Amino acid sequence: MWRPLARRFPEAKVILTRRDPDRWFESVRQTVGKPEHLRTLLGSPLGPALIAQNPFGYRFDRAAMTAHFEAYGARVRETIAPERLLEFEAKDGWEPLCAFLGLPVPDVAFPHVNDRTAMFTTEPGSGDTLSLPFADIQREVESYMEVERQRLLAE
Repeated sequence: MWRPLARRFPEAKVILTRRDPDRWFESVRQTVGKPEHLRTLLGSPLGPALIAQNPFGYRFDRAAMTAHFEAYGARVRETIAPERLLEFEAKDGWEPLCAFLGLPVPDVAFPHVNDRTAMFTTEPGSGDTLSLPFADIQREVESYMEVERQRLLAE
């Protein structure tokens, strides 16, 4: 999906998230790769995008998946000019992201909802349940974007 967007918007900045490939594989295997969680995710608003973007099918092969993960990053790096590209790790927080985008750092903690521990909650009698607060995240992002829009309009 990034290629057509990069072609359509040749001046746009691109953010490539980085992770250790083996840690990424383990995270996938222990979270969204579990059959019970796949059912939840595929039934969510993200379901169609997950199906369209999934090059692996239902095979969880470490070598193939980590090779694909690394090749994906290499393709982005080869295609996007360095001044348009930020390689970002969530652990780095707001600062590099905001500096790259030319935005002020928000006065709120950087969200870590894609953390393996934070993704799951245990409810008595129900076992692990996927807990992705999509609506809450969307409201926070929309609120922040509106504040920034108003700030830019006032300048």
